[in-house]
Order: sequence, then structure tokens, then C-alpha cells
Amino acid sequence: DRSGDKECVYIICVSSKKRRVTVIFRGTSTINDIMKNADFSILTQENPIRDDYPGKTDSIEWNNGYAGYLYDERDDTGRTKFDEVADRAYEYGEELGEGGFSLYVTGHSMGGALAAMFGFNASLDRRFAQKGNPVRLFTFAAAIPGRISFAKAFQYQEKVGLIQHLRITNDNDIVPLAHPQSETTFAHTGISLILHEDKNKLPSIKYVNDLNWWGTWKANIQTNLFLNFPWAKLATVGRNHGTVNHVKRIQLAKEKIRDQCLDKVTLNDLYATYVPSSPKLL
Repeated sequence: DRSGDKECVYIICVSSKKRRVTVIFRGTSTINDIMKNADFSILTQENPIRDDYPGKTDSIEWNNGYAGYLYDERDDTGRTKFDEVADRAYEYGEELGEGGFSLYVTGHSMGGALAAMFGFNASLDRRFAQKGNPVRLFTFAAAIPGRISFAKAFQYQEKVGLIQHLRITNDNDIVPLAHPQSETTFAHTGISLILHEDKNKLPSIKYVNDLNWWGTWKANIQTNLFLNFPWAKLATVGRNHGTVNHVKRIQLAKEKIRDQCLDKVTLNDLYATYVPSSPKLL
């Protein structure tokens, strides 16, 4: 990127064989990234979804630090990072020719939060998301991208079949647990898949369907940073957040999954099971 020390950094990969365009957001790497992580203020934007849905609010609330990376105008072009990335992703997808393409988005830590925000807005863009071909997110150790107003809007897009998100984390990783303000005002998005240090345990899969007060209170008790902080394994906190450890645990999980004959389960299958109101996709 032209200003990698001041802006979020991304890569776009294209698979002509799978007709897939993948956007990858870098995690925390610079001083400016650290400052964005530490910015717990809120950016409020008009809710872009016109349809009505349970718990809908007139606005959605993002983590301001991350939202600024995607939606502040660039100094050199006057365009937002979202517009730049989206236009390039679409351009590369169109170069694949007739038959269309699928958009995938991924990222680690801060990059995972950016992926959730980017993927949500891409799911509102008919260039990328259509029923039967949703935007698909696979994130790792993602930080929380926003408040419940955003999570509910994201959940609506899931249930109408325009976005899917598998949020992969390691147990004993504190970054996905961190709630900077009230325990019941922030929420993650997507289906949670937790990789365990114990190689004999299958990954845990959860989906918070109830984003009202009671549902978020229960979810936050289970994931509260202070209640779940791995005090006995303090020395391993940084290691549990790193990408290398995620790869190791995924490899261990693959062995256990194959043993249980679960290696054919797809993201569509998970959505059909854990998000029952979402449409069944081929």
C-alpha cells in the first residue's frame, strides 16, 4: 500500500479455477494500528438496510478506530479505503469473464474486525452479494467490530442469505474477549469456531441467535475478559493470539475432524444447522 504506516493494508487474491476473489486485511503491525486498536469511541452511521427486522435501529454503531480505516477519505485520492478495495475486487472479478465470481474476505485480529465491516457493506452491494452467492468471511482472532446495532444488522444479512461469517479463535486468546465498554452493548458477528489446545477436543461451534439484552448478557458472561482470562497460562497469552498457533491448531483439528467423519461439513452446512432461518444454499 502507498501509505502502509498510516492506513490499513490489504491484499486481493484471485483464483480463476474457483472463480473467487479474496480480500485479505492485515492485522496490527504499526504504531498507527495500535492507536486504532486503542480507540474505543463509537462512530454512528445511518442504518443502510431498508427492510425491517427484529431490533432494528435507525443507526448502526462501529468501533471508530477500525471504521476510520475503511471509511475516512484518503489524503491522496479523496476516496475511502472501502471504495478503493471494493472497486478493485469487482474489477478483478469481472476479468474472470462470464459465470460470475464469489467474494471472500479474511483477516487476523484487527484485520478480522476490518473484514467483518468490509464484508457487511459488500453484502449490501449487488456487485458482490446475491441470494445463493453470499459474501463469505473467514476471520481469525478477530477483534470486536462494533455494537449490537451492527451485529443485528449483520445478522439480518445472514438470515436473508447475503453474508456468511466463520469467526475462528483459539481458546485462551484474550483479544476476541476484550469488551472496551459495557458488557451488553458490544457483540461479535457470525458463527464462532473455537480451536482448543487439547488436541483430543473437537472445535466448539456457537452462534448467538438472541441479540437482545438476555441473549447478549449470557454470551458475555461466557466470554467476559476478566472472568475468562487465562491467569494460569499468562505466559501463553501472546502465543495464543498469533497466526502460527492458529495454523497449528487447525492442523490438529483436521485430524480430529477426519476421525469423526466431519471433514465434509461446509460453511453452508453450518449455516443450515446453526442459523436455521438462513436459506439453504448449494
